[in-house]
Amino acid sequence: MNKRLPLPSLLLALAIVFLLPQISLASFKDVPESHTYYEAISALENSGLIKGYADGSFQPEKIINKAEFIKLAFNHAGYNPPEKFYKTPFKDVPEGSWFAPYVKLGNELGIIPLNPDLPNFFPRQPINRIDALKIILPLEGIPSPINSYQTELVFQDIEPGSIYEHYAKAAQNSGIFIPEEQPYFFPQKDLTRGEAAELLYRAQIYRQNTEGTYSTMPGSFLDTVYVETGASSDLIDNAKFPILLSIWEKINNDYLYREKIDKDQLIYGAINGIVETLQDQYTVFESPSTSMELQNSLNGTYEGIGIVIDTFEDQYLIISVMKDSPAQEAGLLAGDTIVEVDGKDVGKYTITKLLNAIKGPSGSTVQLKIKRDNKTMSFKITRKAISMDTVLLEGGIEIPKNIGYIAIYQFTNSTPAEFKKLLDETMSDGPNGLILDLRDNPGGYVSSAYEVLDSLVPQGETLVKTNFKGNIISEPSNGPSETGEINIPMVVLVNEYTASAAEIVAGALQDHKIATIVGEPTYGKGTMQEVDVYTDGSLFKMSIAEWFTPNNHKVDQLGITPDIIVIKTKDDVLGKTDSILQRAITELQKKF
Repeated sequence: MNKRLPLPSLLLALAIVFLLPQISLASFKDVPESHTYYEAISALENSGLIKGYADGSFQPEKIINKAEFIKLAFNHAGYNPPEKFYKTPFKDVPEGSWFAPYVKLGNELGIIPLNPDLPNFFPRQPINRIDALKIILPLEGIPSPINSYQTELVFQDIEPGSIYEHYAKAAQNSGIFIPEEQPYFFPQKDLTRGEAAELLYRAQIYRQNTEGTYSTMPGSFLDTVYVETGASSDLIDNAKFPILLSIWEKINNDYLYREKIDKDQLIYGAINGIVETLQDQYTVFESPSTSMELQNSLNGTYEGIGIVIDTFEDQYLIISVMKDSPAQEAGLLAGDTIVEVDGKDVGKYTITKLLNAIKGPSGSTVQLKIKRDNKTMSFKITRKAISMDTVLLEGGIEIPKNIGYIAIYQFTNSTPAEFKKLLDETMSDGPNGLILDLRDNPGGYVSSAYEVLDSLVPQGETLVKTNFKGNIISEPSNGPSETGEINIPMVVLVNEYTASAAEIVAGALQDHKIATIVGEPTYGKGTMQEVDVYTDGSLFKMSIAEWFTPNNHKVDQLGITPDIIVIKTKDDVLGKTDSILQRAITELQKKF
């Protein structure tokens, strides 16, 4: 049975002595000397960190929002940015906003991480107690206990071994959080203005008592345990953990070929084992040697030979060869069937395994065996870095001049700007209809898909609904006007390889009846992933949410059903015809 010390006893046991600074009287009419947070509010007011309202009040019971809190926390830590524009990766943080510099620094330091699938900061939302501690503790240089047994936790509503435990213990040990509802912490309770002042005031006292022990410069905490040890006690206290340690020691001390051991690879292998146990194809760990491939692809580049592959009748066909690519220089042609890669038959390969076998570092070579007109041919090709245009203005067949055509092959960082530029060029020609081609688009950054939709969906309309930890979040369009930019008939082309972010675009345009969807049922990737890149270059991508179309249609494993279904032929695969595009042209011409 866990024994819990009453809070006064705990503080005595920790021998915490507070040196209280001299403070002046608070000038706020609603903060009398008898107020719980009088000393804290007075101290912060005297230091110029907080101000009241025009009526002379402070409103200590009012909930503080995220933007207000991070400004207060960073100012308290000594960060006072110059007035200028600060660009952040968050969609809802304008460059000229008063809170942008704090969000930018917080993101750079890892205090305010970006989720590519939910790229909003939500500045006007309240901040709860635990999230406030996640910001204050590292900024103030307050250490977090590494092991759960180091200190007994007084709060009965914090689960031992949970990620909350470390923050709660740090706050408890330093004395910066002494709730009136002891022994309860209420981690999800929204923070008030008065509580925020109290937290910072107690952090200031702690810092004065430990001066010279901990650095309080923003960023110094990056070498502490806040990121790395969030679940450490849960792992260390697990009954199976000694087995893991025993195997590690035996391999390193007694394994026959231990001199060949790469300890980093052992750790990466263990991580992969944990991740693969989840049996989620979208949750993956990439070592430094392979993680750059994913990061580069999201930036519109990759290393390979420059071909586009599709399947037809259980064969892998090259459907296009990129201009000036190694594949074109070697003599590969659209229509070639891939038989072997580096001497291995690809008959049982998945499309992903085949692509991974063909791609590789610049300067390395790959051997391809193909069939062409019943002849077998071999090609040795040297890979190189290839830059991909993610948005194009030309189709596979001749398109009438009065119909605009834009194809998006992936949603990378550069896609929104490229799309906006080409959309403006297309609309300036005064077309009678528009085709948006999303075929073979595997997705990419959801934030880029949102920005593309901003140009097509009226302002305020829902782009997608996301179920994130049981909370349904609607992403609104930040469109330039209430009517959107498109006032002509529009068709979106999709196929079985249209996935993820591309499905978000197709689903939103279909639900809002902005476009007719033509083609094949889509892939059906209705989950969102968070990407974390670590200091050694390794990468962890994990499923964190499921998304639905604006009209609540489930997409995961189901896909989006086109308004008009067109089945592709072999001539379509080889690029000789394009039945889906032709049907789109026909449908648009009916509406002129």
